[in-house]
Amino acid sequence: MTIQETLNELDAITKRMSETDSLEQSFAEYEKGMKLIKECAAQITEIENKVRVLQDHPEEETGNNSFGE
Repeated sequence: MTIQETLNELDAITKRMSETDSLEQSFAEYEKGMKLIKECAAQITEIENKVRVLQDHPEEETGNNSFGE
């Protein structure tokens, strides 16, 4: 799942949480959201690390410009 897809899903979860009166359903959605937030944070950290490597060694060609997307 891409970062944008994750953010879209988090938005959907937020809407579902605001529309339900069920504490159990809200908690289930909260758990899903927290998992997605952790996954998104890991993806962002990975990208930041790749950017740091490129900034530290701009003269080196990596041969891979995709960042795993």
